[in-house]
Amino acid sequence: MKYKYYEDSRREADELIEEGKIQEAISLYENIISSFKDNYYEISIQLSLLYCLSKKYKEALQLLIEGNEKGYYYTLPFEHKIYKPLQKLSDYERFIQTNEKIKKEKIDSSEAIYKISLPDNYSPLKKYPLFLAFHGTGDNIENFSKRWRSEKLSQKYLIAYIQSSKIYGTKGFSWDHECLSGRKDIEKCYEDIIKKYPVNKKEVYAGGFSTGGMMALDIAINQILPIKQFTVLCPIKPVSLNEEAIKSSALVGIEGNIIVGDDDFMLPVQKRMFKSLNDNRLKIEFIEIAGLGHELPNNLPDILDSLLK
Repeated sequence: MKYKYYEDSRREADELIEEGKIQEAISLYENIISSFKDNYYEISIQLSLLYCLSKKYKEALQLLIEGNEKGYYYTLPFEHKIYKPLQKLSDYERFIQTNEKIKKEKIDSSEAIYKISLPDNYSPLKKYPLFLAFHGTGDNIENFSKRWRSEKLSQKYLIAYIQSSKIYGTKGFSWDHECLSGRKDIEKCYEDIIKKYPVNKKEVYAGGFSTGGMMALDIAINQILPIKQFTVLCPIKPVSLNEEAIKSSALVGIEGNIIVGDDDFMLPVQKRMFKSLNDNRLKIEFIEIAGLGHELPNNLPDILDSLLK
């Protein structure tokens, strides 16, 4: 096969789509979908969209039905004009019923989980700082743990990647914007972690991307957990953020780092949030990266190393 890794085929497909070569992109995905079984869900989403753009509605719906048969469910915008013609097909209602059934089953059985990365030369007899890392909306700990890493984290910290219990698509999860269920998820995982691993409770850090950054801000500023410092990237503003909580967290010495992109759609909100934190005397560093949108920068490991204690 031409591609050793799915990511290579995805990049080529994206280039074809940008060039308007939709049929070539369809052929590419049709040729690889049986080879990258672990990526069926992602491929089926992309390929079904391309089918719809090409008015191959029967092929698109059949692909999604096969995804249901594999245990996946889809949160595509079926009312959008691109997908709406699917509703005229005879199998559409059956697909929707099956899709909703799978979704409900997964939601009912979902719970927060975490994944621990041990530091180099780990010893259970030594106390370690703990870094709690939270994914963004639609992501999961398997993907996020590959990106939110650095040399300093790997060498010195216990890293706990925590995955929300709130489902967002078959392989994705999200955090509620009120932060309440997210707090419960994080507290539950934290209590389990400190029972099983030698954590220095005076050296607990938190960070994350987008809504994961929102949760790191929430649990730090509201002192839900004894967070010493937060490091957040492209954060969404927590609804729980208020002056009283900020002043209180500043008094106990909580510090923070906010990393943003100058092309992030949330930048105006992030700047106002920084001003509120800074005005209320919380020690905060605000880093604006040129050309970065609402995304993880390629040099994230270097940025994390420069900010970590």
